[in-house]
Amino acid sequence: MIEHLYTNGCSHTMDYEMRQQGIKQYADLLSDQNGWTLNNCALPGTCNQRIIRATVKDAVNFPPNTLALISLTYLDRTEIGIEQELRASEHPLWHQDYFVPIKSDGWTGDDQVKSYAKEYYKLFDWYSAFVNLATGVFLLTQLFKQRNIHYLIFNYNIQLTLSQQAQLQHHAILQELEKDSGVLSIVEDCLTKHIGPGNWYYDRNTGHFDESGHAHAARVITQLINQHVSLV
Repeated sequence: MIEHLYTNGCSHTMDYEMRQQGIKQYADLLSDQNGWTLNNCALPGTCNQRIIRATVKDAVNFPPNTLALISLTYLDRTEIGIEQELRASEHPLWHQDYFVPIKSDGWTGDDQVKSYAKEYYKLFDWYSAFVNLATGVFLLTQLFKQRNIHYLIFNYNIQLTLSQQAQLQHHAILQELEKDSGVLSIVEDCLTKHIGPGNWYYDRNTGHFDESGHAHAARVITQLINQHVSLV
């Protein structure tokens, strides 16, 4: 019997623009509809490293009967740790192992951050990034199983092209993940595929959910939970 909902991801899971408008997002709706308490630890602009790291850190103190919904973000996002600067600026998240996020469509920060970002994207390799992601997801599932935590892990959007997907068919870690009903295929599946066509986004197709999109996502995720998660 689920009593608590934990979510982690990026702005697709915690959209500050929606929150500032007082619009309930899918995690809020799932919590309300099922009478679950909610801990939404998603952060806009974040990368998969932080999503997995923060989830592991939080999971060691999950209350009993927790369901974890983990929405993976874009593969090429990363971060840089500048703890002294975060502390000096009294950044509200430095004590949560939050590092400066870096995205391919732009980044903020000083020259050190910008220099790192430029070099990172020059050398970015999708294969190594994806294998590292798959490894992190697999290890996270093992922690969840060890602690009897119910979970559903999914991409928000497709991570790979068709040619890239074909190169990963026989990878041992991915073959193990494919056996796990609590993990939607991180190679070829995603939440927006299950959402289907429609005007569910306020910025672009498969971008950020608008109010109707969050309501629809709550319905779709409920179906996915019923299909893929054993709640006994």
